[in-house]
Amino acid sequence: MKQKPTSKLTPEQIREEQAYTLGTAAFAWGFTMTELYRVRHTSLAAFGCFNKFIHLQQLVSAATCRKSGVVSANNATVYSSTWLDLSLEPIVVDIPPIPNRYFTINYSDFYQKVENLSNQTIGRQGGSYAFVGPNWEGVLPAEVERVNIDTNALWIIGRTEVKGPDDLPNANAIQDQYALTALSEWRKGKRNTMGDNQYEEWLPYDVSDSLNWFAILNDGLRRNPPYGPDAAIVGLFESIGIGPDKAFDAAKLDPATAGGLRRAVEVGRQIMTQEAEQRLGITKNNWVMIPNSIDYSTPSGAFDFLFRTAVSLRAQPGQDSRENFFNFAYIDADDEPLHGEHNYTIRFEKGMLPPVDAFWSITMYDHPAGFLVENPLDRYQIGTYDEMKYGQDGSLTIYLQSDSPGVDKESNWLPAPKEPLYLCLRLYNARSEALTFDWLPPAVQKA
Repeated sequence: MKQKPTSKLTPEQIREEQAYTLGTAAFAWGFTMTELYRVRHTSLAAFGCFNKFIHLQQLVSAATCRKSGVVSANNATVYSSTWLDLSLEPIVVDIPPIPNRYFTINYSDFYQKVENLSNQTIGRQGGSYAFVGPNWEGVLPAEVERVNIDTNALWIIGRTEVKGPDDLPNANAIQDQYALTALSEWRKGKRNTMGDNQYEEWLPYDVSDSLNWFAILNDGLRRNPPYGPDAAIVGLFESIGIGPDKAFDAAKLDPATAGGLRRAVEVGRQIMTQEAEQRLGITKNNWVMIPNSIDYSTPSGAFDFLFRTAVSLRAQPGQDSRENFFNFAYIDADDEPLHGEHNYTIRFEKGMLPPVDAFWSITMYDHPAGFLVENPLDRYQIGTYDEMKYGQDGSLTIYLQSDSPGVDKESNWLPAPKEPLYLCLRLYNARSEALTFDWLPPAVQKA
């Protein structure tokens, strides 16, 4: 059968389709940076956490989750968060000795390269660590360990384990001993100060006009020039004004190009939402299990920026799975999307609780936004430190539903919203049998 010839496009149509095609690719690649930009803007507006620790000394609630803008936040550790600017000089983080609990100073550069200073990577003796930006040259004090960062912007998300409600003051006491200090001030014996340093302000995150998304991407690229595989990719987008040395001015775009770029943002977000659910991890028992949310390489060694983008959408900024092994459930055992109109259970047979060296928890979020949802018990996660009732056979059943399962079962109840939802099972310091999938979480069953 003879193929019908494609109608010839006008120059305006060609410009629109070019902008749409390249714009969609730029959105898929650059979403990670703009999402970090968004969370930085939201966090600074809410807490002012710039070059100083903001310690959330209560477990995250529905209100603080939305206020911070962080998706899929946990409710089992207290956070110590900050956004660093390394453009002027290194910043030193002091960590006290922490002998008997999980902790991590999880940090991400602006291309979501994620690493940890934790009980697993540095031990429990504490110490001083200097975050050093890409352009600084100098010598550190002998007692300070150097941590090289490839961008001037850095996000720190410290987490300190809380072993139940009565343990909160102990975790807070550890938070109070974390310190962030400009190197020049640290040398003087001072702590928790940047001295007289003055840092450049960032553009506000405003995408009320979707074209602003590209301006924000450019501002992030200017402040944090790409390196490694990102440096090769960014060249693809020069023709639409994207790059660390480009000036993106929406007002100067012709209507065809502007229309194509607006379509790119709209369609790109839909693509990323589906990508996150389909490719974020390995699906077993209808749980999306992420064996490593910070390794963006493919089996052939190529750079998988789509996976990085999926992590930034659902599990930002990711963690080494040995620190925190993420498992997401979007569907039940019948392959139907989780929704608060149904009652669900998760049943762990005797001896089959999540295998961890620290602790585990299950947290519930609204879908697709990814925030905690208010509930009558003010309970947002359930796990190791909850006093749950076990069956006579040693099994543990957790109830996931909007209405109480009955007073005798409320100890095992994780309240659900009356809307679409998803779950995150976290294994802190997961054991090898979880990371190799020799242990699997049971599927979510309709009650």
